[in-house]
Amino acid sequence: MLYGAGMAHEELLAQYARVAEGFTNVLNAVPADKWSATSPCEGWSVRDVAAHAIGAQNRWARGAEATNLADDADPIAEWATVLAAVNAKVATPGELDAVVEGPMGPMPAVQMLGMFMLTDLLTHSWDISKGAGIPVTLDPEVVAQATARLAPMDAMIRRPGAFGPKVEAPEGSDAQTALMAFLGRQVA
Repeated sequence: MLYGAGMAHEELLAQYARVAEGFTNVLNAVPADKWSATSPCEGWSVRDVAAHAIGAQNRWARGAEATNLADDADPIAEWATVLAAVNAKVATPGELDAVVEGPMGPMPAVQMLGMFMLTDLLTHSWDISKGAGIPVTLDPEVVAQATARLAPMDAMIRRPGAFGPKVEAPEGSDAQTALMAFLGRQVA
């Protein structure tokens, strides 16, 4: 399953819109004194995770020449600008079918969006909320599809710079908790 067997572009874009809205809501909920708090991503603050997620989406939308979030930039304002760029990209005819460079080599932009950009934003929404101490409920449909998409790639996603080793989810965990544990997040 690449980005959802038989999934139409419109369905993928609707999922992305929901995950992006959730990411926006998480960013807006971060208290001012929590941006420097430790995140579940080793060595990264809540702000570092936000900068990483925003930067990745920016590079997908604008290409490799896109800049990273400046140290003094407002993550919420930067995210609004980047989200506008993503929306412009996906609204441009042919953009989703264009071949882009992905982590596993060249792939259609729609595959990159579904396999990586959507999952990255989903995961980092959880990371930011956990580090900031705010509750979050991720989109259950996207959680289920991300789990189904990532499980067969277990060994591949454990490489350096991707996800850490799986951790054991508590017995009876919900799908969101199980996914985060699968992605190496300490959930307990």
